Amino acid sequence: MENKAQENWDLIDDKSLEKYLKPRIRKSNLTYYFNMVLYLFFLLGGIIILNFNISGYKLNLAMSYFIYSMLFVNSCFLLFGVFLITYFYRLNKFNIDLLSLLNKQLRFISTFYEIWIIIIPYAILTFSFSFTILIDNQNGEFPVSNKLNVIGIHAIIYLILYGLNKLANYFQKRPILAFLEELKSDLSEKID
Repeated sequence: MENKAQENWDLIDDKSLEKYLKPRIRKSNLTYYFNMVLYLFFLLGGIIILNFNISGYKLNLAMSYFIYSMLFVNSCFLLFGVFLITYFYRLNKFNIDLLSLLNKQLRFISTFYEIWIIIIPYAILTFSFSFTILIDNQNGEFPVSNKLNVIGIHAIIYLILYGLNKLANYFQKRPILAFLEELKSDLSEKID
């Protein structure tokens, strides 16, 4: 009788823990969804503006190749972003136990989302650069007085944006790690 009462208490405890943690996990997930969707729009905007640039630079062969390569890379990153959102959505349907869900989320954040963090600064820089070359187009030429300075400034901006996103991801990941530790300690107490 006492053993059955202990099992019921453990079940209630697991259910209450999941009931407590799932809304917090969903709230944490919204941040990741927002981030992915926001930068998908940056990539899409970059693609649209680059398409406008194609006609403006059609006589400049070097610039045309550069624009086409940026279009290709943006399109690949856009497809990767769509894959990320659908994968993350399927991952978070909550049809598995909470411990497995948290472990899968951490694996996702440590692999696929890390790649996305590398793409985020590129999306912002491509978006702004495509506007710049659209506005500064002078009869199919893009006048740059010092190319090394432009490349250096864009590299510094990229590194700053990457560092900020990496830091933000660290703070986003902390609640998931805390939930996982709480769940693991609860499971270890039950085993003991």
